[in-house]
Amino acid sequence: MAFKRALECFDGDILLQIQGDVLADDFGKLVDLCYKRFYNDSSLGIWSPEIDNTAFPTRNVEIMNTRDPHLKVVAMTDCIVWALTVSVVRFLRTLEYSDNNLGWGIDWAACAYSFANKLSVMRDASVSVIHPPGSGYGHEEARRQQAMFLSQLGRAEAIQYALLSRRVFGR
Repeated sequence: MAFKRALECFDGDILLQIQGDVLADDFGKLVDLCYKRFYNDSSLGIWSPEIDNTAFPTRNVEIMNTRDPHLKVVAMTDCIVWALTVSVVRFLRTLEYSDNNLGWGIDWAACAYSFANKLSVMRDASVSVIHPPGSGYGHEEARRQQAMFLSQLGRAEAIQYALLSRRVFGR
């Protein structure tokens, strides 16, 4: 899995991941803004731009506003485009990916870890990306893989995942 390899190779402070099928007006602006957000907020665990055609639109995942009208604390970023602080990367390195080639649940695990460790998860409306709708794989299999993947979470992360997913799905 390419994401696991990215985690293994990472040796910096912030890991910015951009899926290959994403479009943006200005990727340079996105990278600059990502850096500034982490530089100005030491409690930031995960940052994401606004994403078009995500299964998790801001209106469904928003938890609260911040002083900055462009930034919202969210329950889920989606990992189409996201940036992770080194502590989140370290946590994700501890997980097993061999039965999760589709990647579902990685973002939930990262968000759960962040909240369990007093790190914020933010979506930034001051920059946006376009992701084509749809996917080329079966969602039933992806959900099965996600359930297996998330079964690895420790107690604190599992509790956060339960709370966050209830916030998003209303269950």
